Amino acid sequence: MINTKLKKVNVMNDAVAKAFLRSKEARMIVASFLSEVTGIDKSVLMNATYTGGEIPKRRNYEKNKESDVMILIDELNRIIIEVNQFNTENLYRKNTEYAMASILEMTKRKSKRDGKGNIQYPKVILVSLDNFNSFHTKRPILTFLPRDEEGHIENDLYQSIHIILDNAVNNEYNKDIPEEVIKFAKLLKAKSIDELVEEFEGDEEYMEAVGKLEELVMDPDFAGAYDKGAKTEWLLEDMQLTVRNERNKYLVEKKKVYSRKK
Repeated sequence: MINTKLKKVNVMNDAVAKAFLRSKEARMIVASFLSEVTGIDKSVLMNATYTGGEIPKRRNYEKNKESDVMILIDELNRIIIEVNQFNTENLYRKNTEYAMASILEMTKRKSKRDGKGNIQYPKVILVSLDNFNSFHTKRPILTFLPRDEEGHIENDLYQSIHIILDNAVNNEYNKDIPEEVIKFAKLLKAKSIDELVEEFEGDEEYMEAVGKLEELVMDPDFAGAYDKGAKTEWLLEDMQLTVRNERNKYLVEKKKVYSRKK
């Protein structure tokens, strides 16, 4: 039963995103979304294992690293989902490192040979859910593969897909993308349970997922992690706003100096 008195929710919060996207209640909508952006059959994604994949450490002194969601399709194929609320320094490098480490780990432990004796290499797809537009594009979906300037693809061991959420929910930019991508982006961008109920009322799959979100943010055992993450996010928002304001002040003063010189 949805409690519509609950107003605020942040699906991009680290703790919420990990618990929600790995949950069985969200499995249907996550599988539908991923099927559209990766081309993998929905039934395959429904039967995959959703977990938080620990990334192998390259050095003993490194801290433990864990991807937001690791989807194990089979022994040689994985999808990593990273929820990027803020565009922090080296974010994409860190996420790519997760994918490369996963490929290396699978190659060492699980690579197979086909009937001709050729090694069957693993494949990792990294799906980044970006709450910002660092590429300054109008496109909602960006796909990166190792390729040359003429478009020849060198290999398919690694594929990186970015969903620019602001573009995916913008009716001016989302006309040519699948409806499942738009719906998923709207859920991630929502600010309240009320908003989600109004948007998805009558959609059984999404309403089940909304119910899970309410359960998470109302769970007293979960609230501490959520609140701690929210405080960190508010601090980051304030820092980013301060940087933008200072830069705007600098540009205004620079323009004044330039005008006086003229």
